[in-house]
Amino acid sequence: MGRHITRRDFLNGLSIGVAGTAMISPKHTLAKAVKSASVTSSDVYPPTLKPSRDNFMQKNELQYLSDYVAIRQLNAKYNRYADLADGTSYANLFTEDAEFNIVGEGIYVGREQIAARCNATTTTVHVTTEPELDISGDTAQQRVRMLTAFQDGKGTRNEFVASGWYIDELKRTEEGWRYHRRRVELDLDINALVEKKSEIMGTSTNNYFLRN
Repeated sequence: MGRHITRRDFLNGLSIGVAGTAMISPKHTLAKAVKSASVTSSDVYPPTLKPSRDNFMQKNELQYLSDYVAIRQLNAKYNRYADLADGTSYANLFTEDAEFNIVGEGIYVGREQIAARCNATTTTVHVTTEPELDISGDTAQQRVRMLTAFQDGKGTRNEFVASGWYIDELKRTEEGWRYHRRRVELDLDINALVEKKSEIMGTSTNNYFLRN
């Protein structure tokens, strides 16, 4: 501009700058300080977000829902293979060292015995309700209501005969969720069910579970 800046000009300019800074609100200054403090590294963009508690909870909830659906599918397959007397597919729903305890009848250990048990039942219809599940990592506890009906063998009727509970311990395996311990507790005396099936089938048997 061609004009020489004097010492007085410099001091006047400095006074104006100090006054302007003093007029900035404390709220604005604090917000600026907080914003500056929130930047953890000027060398990284975008900044890395630390996992929040909400993200952790969402991940756990999604895993629970996934496991819940998988176990429900396991129960559905159990019913279908049992109704078909498909012992091989049925036994594969259990771990290799599984224990299947039908209270009042017997305990079956391992897939071979469990498959044989399924193959021997050809006239029972299996129904289960929604499960109560407690899932913890790779293990789970389940309690589910079961209903059974007998077919008369002629294709003319199904008759409700029993209710009870499946009480299970499950394990996550490379094949997916599998029954490790399954316990069947019937609401009725097992001998009464034997008599009921004999009535429906028009035959006599000492053990309706093992009759072809």
